[in-house]
Amino acid sequence: MSISSSTFTSPLGPLRRGRHHIVNPQDPSVLSRTPTPFVLGPIDLLTLYFIPVATVLIYEPSSDGTPPFSLDRLHTAISYLLNYYPHLSGRFRIDTAAGKHVIDRHGTGALLHEATIDVPLSSYTKAGVYSILDQPGAGNYLLAPYDSSLEALGRDPIFTVQYTRYACGGVALGIRCPHIVTDADGFFRLAGDLARIYRGLDGADKGKLPVSMEPCAKPYLAGWGDDEELEEARRYRPKDFHIVDPPAPEPASTEPAPPAAPPLPVLGRELPFSSADLAEIKCRASDPDSPDKPISSFVALCAWLHQQIYKARLILEAKSPSIHKIVTTDFLSPLNLRAANRLPALPPNYFPNGVLTHYTTVPPTDLASAPLHRIAGHLQAMMTTQAVVGVEAERTVKWLAAQLNLNLVTFGMKFGQGSCMISAWNKFDMYGEGAAQFKEGEKPVLVSPPFTPISLMDGLAYVLPPHPRGGKEGDGVVVYLSLLEAVWDVIEKEGLFGL
Repeated sequence: MSISSSTFTSPLGPLRRGRHHIVNPQDPSVLSRTPTPFVLGPIDLLTLYFIPVATVLIYEPSSDGTPPFSLDRLHTAISYLLNYYPHLSGRFRIDTAAGKHVIDRHGTGALLHEATIDVPLSSYTKAGVYSILDQPGAGNYLLAPYDSSLEALGRDPIFTVQYTRYACGGVALGIRCPHIVTDADGFFRLAGDLARIYRGLDGADKGKLPVSMEPCAKPYLAGWGDDEELEEARRYRPKDFHIVDPPAPEPASTEPAPPAAPPLPVLGRELPFSSADLAEIKCRASDPDSPDKPISSFVALCAWLHQQIYKARLILEAKSPSIHKIVTTDFLSPLNLRAANRLPALPPNYFPNGVLTHYTTVPPTDLASAPLHRIAGHLQAMMTTQAVVGVEAERTVKWLAAQLNLNLVTFGMKFGQGSCMISAWNKFDMYGEGAAQFKEGEKPVLVSPPFTPISLMDGLAYVLPPHPRGGKEGDGVVVYLSLLEAVWDVIEKEGLFGL
């Protein structure tokens, strides 16, 4: 069976940006209680500071044709939200020397943008199903403008929201937060908290979250350790990280640098997989000689994608070695340490980054021709290694916290043409009872990260819940995958994504 996909093509649409608003905590006293500077944790500081977590949530109009939530009330809700996340009203102070970035200038403000689209939301649906690729600018224009330059990162708001109203009363909410502050788990917790606060603005506990749901905003091990503890932590040798020597200064040259080759075009596409597709892939990825060692559907899907993409790369390399040269077969997937058996010190409501990325090198001969269950075995072993659970995970994070210069910490994975990186976002409740509902019962019809200039990275994929259809939750999963345009051409010609 053929797996359909959508390419990164979309009309810009009649979108117009309007006013913007600076938003600060409703209770100014929380700013004086927020540490200055706000020190980020060792897991946070592993992330490149210019990479954001950005997602668009789209809502149809209410039954009476009005927006499901209003801009003014959203403005108020954000101010109450910042009572719980006051550091998001600050600004980054980027430390390029040692990589130990902090947040200060609390109360400078988060940003709320207004925008309108002069056509109804229904103009962007196909057979009752919404896709971010059909939205203006493939969803990019539903997010507030973003500048990833070093100067802008120390100047611009950390937390941004864009409220876009369609002509019919539908609303798109584009939320962006730097990855160095939170991961996908924390991001969706933040969006859910905003919706809960919005719904409760008319209640007796206006602007308050239930005590059991209050977020933990303090990063784990931020500023941790006396001299003895730090020295002991440095003696550990983590599996996936090591220290490199400082780069030697390059000799001055009077010759102008040669112009860099233009980057090869990368396209982002959606790949829907039904439950039947996933069952078929899982059957192929199960080792017939080890029925007592089951694998998850996620591991099976990752193994299938990695192998099929590698086969396409091999074909492209044979035909056009000057365009495509495979340099690695490494596979990466982030693992959420909030799970109780991985790092018990992280509470369930932990907002900062709580994931460690781990990788494995799959032998090229296996990727090229081995049965799928062998590739799945490599990935399963990576995801269950002792390096990501309990004491070993804690020692790894303490080792990171003890480093004097995080710029010298190197992750062992080899990135480049041939690598594959897949994140499991399908575990988040985007459309069910846990969805961000600004009006009780009115759930988003689409929750999606747009393919942005930063996220369009060859070999990067997100596995998301299926898009709802006709008001009902969908079936299976949707994979958002970025690949070189030339690799996509081979996949289509050879039918490599067919089951």
